[in-house]
Amino acid sequence: MSKKTVMTSTGVEVREKPLKLRIWNNRGYYVMFLPVLIFLFIFNYWPMIGIKWSFYDYKPVGSPSFVGFAHFQKMFATAAFWTAFKNTLWLSIIKLIITNVSAVVVSIFLNEMGNLFAKKTLQTIIYLPHFMSWAV
Repeated sequence: MSKKTVMTSTGVEVREKPLKLRIWNNRGYYVMFLPVLIFLFIFNYWPMIGIKWSFYDYKPVGSPSFVGFAHFQKMFATAAFWTAFKNTLWLSIIKLIITNVSAVVVSIFLNEMGNLFAKKTLQTIIYLPHFMSWAV
């Protein structure tokens, strides 16, 4: 029975540890990764179940019945949906314009500043919130 070997960066061949042992030795990292995995599942994968649910009519008692696109036809037929859609589109366009124009104006302003100390200080103050915790 041959043992699996791996080449190290120094060129020395060593036996590779079994997967179980590598997992056990790195269990601390897996424990630290667990909250990220839970967060990913809850906020990214769980909502995808809603796509399946949208094609069924669920009742508290009994099995769900497949309705196909009936819920979507009903939603698109209401005036409230189209009002909300237009408002969302309008707000998105306005936000896009305001953020891009203001970013260009601030960049030009910083580029044209003559005092290097003031320029670097303002750049730091503007970028500082990216390094601060959300809890602050």
